[in-house]
Amino acid sequence: MSAVRAKFVRLGPCFLALAGVLACTWISFRFDQNLATAGFLYLVCVVLAAVYGGIWQATLISVISVACLDYFFNAPIFSFRVERISNWVELGAFEFTAVVISRLSNRAQLRAMEAVSERRDTARLYQTARRILLFDTRADVGSRVTSLIQEMFELRTVVLFDAQPATSFASGSKTQGLEQRTRDAHLLNKDTFDTKEETWFCVLRLGVRPVGGLALCGTHMGEITATALASLCAIALERARTIEKQAIAEAER
Repeated sequence: MSAVRAKFVRLGPCFLALAGVLACTWISFRFDQNLATAGFLYLVCVVLAAVYGGIWQATLISVISVACLDYFFNAPIFSFRVERISNWVELGAFEFTAVVISRLSNRAQLRAMEAVSERRDTARLYQTARRILLFDTRADVGSRVTSLIQEMFELRTVVLFDAQPATSFASGSKTQGLEQRTRDAHLLNKDTFDTKEETWFCVLRLGVRPVGGLALCGTHMGEITATALASLCAIALERARTIEKQAIAEAER
């Protein structure tokens, strides 16, 4: 049932545009409108189909619109003459409009989706930073950080490499091979994104000094979010070491 409903929703703009073409045909023919007026109304239907339905639905509406123009408004009416140059010009104009509008619509929708994704990642990043600051630093900070990041960002695997003790922490499945690549990211001091594995390999930095690596597997988050998570991890590890040193110094004193 849900699949049928999804298909209907996907084809809804085409049906609505087709209904608009039929309505424009009836109104224009009923009130004796000329070819230019009817063509403009059909162009509106093509634009709406391109915006909400995409290029293929707009192409179908373009063909139907040209057929209606030829049959009802091009003399002699009630006849098709495919060899007319004007028909091909009309179809070319409609199709060009459909292509341009659909591309602009797709670009606008993509930017809107990216903006929504960035806002969601920003909110998750804030919650992650807030919870890291509330950590009990006497516990295993590396393991808790990886588990928290995996939970908050719904990742497949998170691997954290702390260069000072040369220790790796992992959370999730299929960590084989990721630990070495995380170490390599630290050694190369370079952030990279593996599109095939959908994995970010980021360098943990304190200022400009690399102190470890971070692998985020199963994500398409932006570079800014990935590097911000790496910075949070570096700060959390350094904070834990600082508090531990202070506790040792206090005990010795």
